[in-house]
Parts: sequence; structure tokens; C-alpha cells
Amino acid sequence: MDRAIREGLDEEVLDTALETLAGLQQDGKLIGVISHVPALKERISTQIQVITQTGGRSLISGPGCGKVPAEA
Repeated sequence: MDRAIREGLDEEVLDTALETLAGLQQDGKLIGVISHVPALKERISTQIQVITQTGGRSLISGPGCGKVPAEA
């Protein structure tokens, strides 16, 4: 299974997965996908990216993301 994930999804399986997600979206569902598969990144237009920073912190970038005030 890990090898299949590293090598990427078969094109037919990827198409089926994305069609299913699109159908859920049309039904008013909000779906999140966490993936390192390049083919998914290329085909899903709205993305939130997590960018590793120093000191164990991360920067989150994308639609709907904003800065959270630091704790006092």
C-alpha cells in the first residue's frame, strides 16, 4: 500500500476519486483532502498549504486562512 501511495494513483482511480469528491461538493458537502500525491495537487484548485517554519511552527496559507493573534 505504501508503495502504491508513493508511486501515485492509477489515472482511472484518480478520476473516480475526484468525480466522487465533485459529486459530494455538489451535494453541499465540504471535503478536505490531505495528500502528497502530485497528481492530486495539480487537479484540485482550492488548496490550503502548510509550510514548515523554524522553531516547530508552521505557516498556513490559502483561501480563508488568516493570522491568529499570539497568546498574551
